[in-house]
Amino acid sequence: MKNLVVILLLSSFLFSANFIIAAKYRVNNSGIGDADFTTITDAIAAAADYDTLYIEGTPVHYEGFTLAKPLVMIGPGYFLGDNPETQANPNSAIIKRSVFNPGCEGSVIIGLYFYDGVMGDASAITINESNIIFKRNRIQSDQYSDYHGYTNYTITISASVSGISFIQNYITRTNSGNGYNIRILENCAGIIFTNNYLSSQAGDAINMSTTSSAQIINNVISGNLTVKNSSLFNNIMIAGTLNHTDCSISNNIGNSTQFALPSNLQDVDMNLVFDLTNPSRDGKYQLIDDPSNPAIGYGATGEDCGMFGGIDPYRLSGLPPVPSTYFFYGSSTGSNTDGLPINIKIKSNN
Repeated sequence: MKNLVVILLLSSFLFSANFIIAAKYRVNNSGIGDADFTTITDAIAAAADYDTLYIEGTPVHYEGFTLAKPLVMIGPGYFLGDNPETQANPNSAIIKRSVFNPGCEGSVIIGLYFYDGVMGDASAITINESNIIFKRNRIQSDQYSDYHGYTNYTITISASVSGISFIQNYITRTNSGNGYNIRILENCAGIIFTNNYLSSQAGDAINMSTTSSAQIINNVISGNLTVKNSSLFNNIMIAGTLNHTDCSISNNIGNSTQFALPSNLQDVDMNLVFDLTNPSRDGKYQLIDDPSNPAIGYGATGEDCGMFGGIDPYRLSGLPPVPSTYFFYGSSTGSNTDGLPINIKIKSNN
């Protein structure tokens, strides 16, 4: 836990420093407004190391990209209609299959929606470089074909990659067939999953090689886990099984007997933990505020379990840590004396 705190604090410092000194560019593929670029690929080509790309939400999906330089990429978040006071523009920045290649070490990816709905052997994102932060993104594999000869994944972390952090993301595999939600290949280390929602309709939610390791802390998990050489604390499994080897496991909660007694809780009724009737797709995993809720204070150091617990809780709708305009109204008429009346509401997001 101490190592995780140091990593998260260092990541926040590095992000803040780069964000302050970097050039900033807008990307919008809808043809509306006066953005600097209409494609992410063109923006990447023009940007210098550690520049920031603001990728704006539109109804049009962005083509995928290959990143081979360190950049900060920021989108508007997701589920923007599910929760109050998110963005005045309800569109996410939806991006097709993308690849993170050698050279992009130090990149920070926030508030984007990576979506793969195309038939074939592939991943929504493939990570071939170390030391990247994915924070407050929605990442989804949802291939529409029933042909199970293909093998697909939501995320693939390639062999010998290290220092990948997934913080406050919503990561799902909503298709059936061969494959996993998150695949971690050989000899990977320093892989962190904290305060995420991880779900797989078919195949494992996380599947790791026997020579890799990870820290899996304060997540809500629906789907099987196959994990090795890892630490699992403060998680809530609402469905699935646990297959583990050489792992440290405590202060987790399962809807069945996934986690061994006495250092974990078994057979917990999730209706006592969450308000699963909440129509918000991520808001429903907030803990019910009741002293009888078994997840409250059950964490390894007295914190709450689940994605809304711990030192850096999940943020609804993946809103990025920059100011957002959540209400905009402009009158259709004005005058030379009074101007054009508008009403804007803006808030900061940590």
